[in-house]
Amino acid sequence: MYHYIYDSFIGERRFRRQLAAIEHKLTELGIVGERERVTPIRTVEEIMKLGLARHAKTIVVFGNDYTFTKALNAGLAAGMDPTETVLAIIPFGEPNYIAKRLGLRGEAVSVQELAARKTATIDVGRVNKRFFITTVDVGFEAEHKTRREQVLEKISAFTAQHRIKKYKPQAVKILIDNQYLVTSPLFNLTVVNLNNEPDDLQRADHREKKLRLTVVPYSEQIINQASLVARREYGRLANASIFWAQEIKIAGPKTVKIATDGVLYDMLPLRIEMIPKAAKVIVGKGRAF
Repeated sequence: MYHYIYDSFIGERRFRRQLAAIEHKLTELGIVGERERVTPIRTVEEIMKLGLARHAKTIVVFGNDYTFTKALNAGLAAGMDPTETVLAIIPFGEPNYIAKRLGLRGEAVSVQELAARKTATIDVGRVNKRFFITTVDVGFEAEHKTRREQVLEKISAFTAQHRIKKYKPQAVKILIDNQYLVTSPLFNLTVVNLNNEPDDLQRADHREKKLRLTVVPYSEQIINQASLVARREYGRLANASIFWAQEIKIAGPKTVKIATDGVLYDMLPLRIEMIPKAAKVIVGKGRAF
């Protein structure tokens, strides 16, 4: 049994032709099920829980990264069992980094992969009580994710320099696997599960069940590497340190900005860990893991 979650923006005129074509293809392939739409009084989380209550074998999200992560969080919080329920996404709108990392590049490809039912059981990260697929950003990167449209923002080195000058670092304490303590005035910290930057240096080590942690202490010399900051290549900065960890604890002022899967959530302190084999998802040939 299939259960479909349509985010509210799917009803916009710009998506009508795409949506009609996708729904026609799904009907042709016999992939039918209950269709539930998000409204001001019906949230993604409520519809996700409804699908689990109906014992849906496959729950398909029509939407973007935000839609998918909301559904994932609601499912895992409700005890979604990866041996019983598969989660899928038909990507609409932006951002859709997660769909791309799963190998689902576009609606038509996603429908074909859904029909083929190629699945993978993935590790997810947990930050305090929330789950995440891609990254947790603390500090500079999170400062510029206060509005949705800024997640996809591409900036120049000149803009990066301007923002670096305005940035006010704050001291944080980072405890890695209860063994290694880092105390630093922080510029940026990124914890990676599935990286949403395909050209970056490293990923999490899923064989060892470890997240990738990049820590960049604040330095006045960072402004001379603004082009790397503009491209979000924090691991290439001269004073960056990279660790692999099963558990990361971060403490500091509550005013430090934190973004989970590209959206502002939570405040310090944080406890971050990897949850192995937490969810089963539909994947495509070009998946990044």
